[in-house]
Amino acid sequence: MGDPIEADSYDGFVEVMRDWLGAWERPITIEAEEFIPAGDRILVFVRWLGRGKGSGAQIHAKGAHLWTFRDGLVVHYGVYRDRDEARAALEAG
Repeated sequence: MGDPIEADSYDGFVEVMRDWLGAWERPITIEAEEFIPAGDRILVFVRWLGRGKGSGAQIHAKGAHLWTFRDGLVVHYGVYRDRDEARAALEAG
């Protein structure tokens, strides 16, 4: 999905996600296909469907989101285009 999205705070995360989502025509769909829990982490295989606002390019891609929780809050969120790479990151802990 391009360059990594990184933020150092909740407000920073909201800002980068707003910018990223703003690049897509509505609707953009992110569908969860499979959930793989592992302790305080969960790997979610996803499918992205959408069209770029500026380019008009259609996207239909598969990837993964890796979430890490602490005390019921998200402390890390990673986006992967390669599901094998995401699974390796989950296993690496």
